[in-house]
Amino acid sequence: MLHVICYMLHEIFMSKRCDICGQGPTRGAKRSHSNRQTLKRQYMNLQAATIGGKKVKLCARCLKTSKKPAKASAKRK
Repeated sequence: MLHVICYMLHEIFMSKRCDICGQGPTRGAKRSHSNRQTLKRQYMNLQAATIGGKKVKLCARCLKTSKKPAKASAKRK
């Protein structure tokens, strides 16, 4: 029973990271009118998608790239 609860909590509190490129949240600073600095985390645009029958989290850039058709490699002289 405890194993099931831990698995459910793991699914809820998974890291906010792209499963393809591994990119995660960045740190930034809010600046008030008096120029005081307050640190904050800037989260990326994560989307849930199904790839190959498996549910993954992708950033918007990886999702956009995965929808593009694959280019044929052309030989240049």
